[in-house]
Amino acid sequence: MQIRTPLMGSLTTVQPAKVGDPIPEEFKALHALLYDKGNMPNGKFTPQPLIHIPEVQPVLAGGGISKPAVISMPSPNYNDRPAGTDIDTIVLHHTAGGDTAQGVGNFFKNPAAQVSAHYVVGKDGAIVQSVPDSKRSWHAGTSEFKGKSDVNDFSVGIEIVNHGDDKDPYTDKQYDALINLVAYLMDAHDVPMDRITGHKDVALPRGRKVDPSANFDWNRVRQGVEAKLNGKPTSAPKPAAPTPPAAPKPGPGGSYTVKKGDSLSKIARDVLGDLNRWREIYDLNKGVIGSNPNLIHAGTSLKMPGKAEEPQPATTPTVPAAAPAIPTVAPPAATPPVIPVAAPPIAAAPSTPVLLGVSPAAVWAQIQALTQSLNAQPLPQIAYQPLPIGSYPQATYPQVAVQTYPTYPLPTAVQVQAAPTAVTQPTYIPAPAGQWTGPMVAQTYPATPTAYATLPTAYPTQPLPIPAPNPLGVEWVG
Repeated sequence: MQIRTPLMGSLTTVQPAKVGDPIPEEFKALHALLYDKGNMPNGKFTPQPLIHIPEVQPVLAGGGISKPAVISMPSPNYNDRPAGTDIDTIVLHHTAGGDTAQGVGNFFKNPAAQVSAHYVVGKDGAIVQSVPDSKRSWHAGTSEFKGKSDVNDFSVGIEIVNHGDDKDPYTDKQYDALINLVAYLMDAHDVPMDRITGHKDVALPRGRKVDPSANFDWNRVRQGVEAKLNGKPTSAPKPAAPTPPAAPKPGPGGSYTVKKGDSLSKIARDVLGDLNRWREIYDLNKGVIGSNPNLIHAGTSLKMPGKAEEPQPATTPTVPAAAPAIPTVAPPAATPPVIPVAAPPIAAAPSTPVLLGVSPAAVWAQIQALTQSLNAQPLPQIAYQPLPIGSYPQATYPQVAVQTYPTYPLPTAVQVQAAPTAVTQPTYIPAPAGQWTGPMVAQTYPATPTAYATLPTAYPTQPLPIPAPNPLGVEWVG
């Protein structure tokens, strides 16, 4: 029996979608891989409330696989799974771009994207969770797997940061994080190995999608997950430990082999008769259990502490009786008085919850579900403080440099000044006497060029009158 704490986060209100928001250039390939109207109920987009996922979700003892730490970056792009639908498939994708899991998580937070996946695994091993497992994320589109259509209904989608060009390598940290995540999901939802598949194997029509890329090592993932489920390390396996000798009957001072469903408090109650002695078991077996007392594996042999020390009555030294002078029966020596000793106080319940890192109320409810015969009093409760939800910066995108050009003055119209025209005056020759009448008029000449008739070169020989003095420089006609 496997016990898990069903921790859920708080709901917050999502901002309305901006219909016209463009898809960033670096995520257009990812959007093309995931977007399909079949993802959304009735093909209509309705943003959902954001659900914050606790970044650390411990698993109770009993052989279960703990969930890897995640970065909560809730997306509004999801809806409820159909009623009664179980998760039985895991679908792997590549992102076809993006440099970090957080960058892809920011893209999934955008309502305009209208796509999402449950998880994103970065090259540095970081895991982002955008949608809770219980909800239906929008990653598979029109799809079918082993005779069942609409794979989104019954699957968990995992995006792996990779360019998807068959050349971009998947890193060792990425493989390790993916193996831990897939092993946890298989263990938590009872997903069989043959239902771990790729987007290209479920998308319809066949051949419509190509992710994950051809250089993705499926064998490494399947072998690592299988080793994880069998309790082996995912890297450099160690030789199997020798089979321990048959354990004696469990009891104080002996040993105990952990069974599936056990926790330290349950073992302390069943074997030692006091669930508050779980800390003694942990301190005695810390080298075997490790740093997390909440996680013990079935088949582990644990040493049990001895019986709790019982208070012993105080004793006084006995005075030897004197040797009898004659062989007679000596009277019984007086019994020394017994000094009453106050009973030790009952140990108070530890202030730390029995199962560390889990809400005390959830622990108590689960212990009651294990057995109806638990007579111990509830442990003191402490207020569960949820882990703070981190704030992550929005992804920044490269800005295109604005080209500037020098400004040249516009050409100015050139004002052409007309040069003054020199007027060439022919030599004045007065008309013959007696042919002109009327008053003398001063003649002026325009400044513009004037064409003059060519005068004859030959004139009749006749005496010319001598012109009168003209001190004013005026031409006289008459």
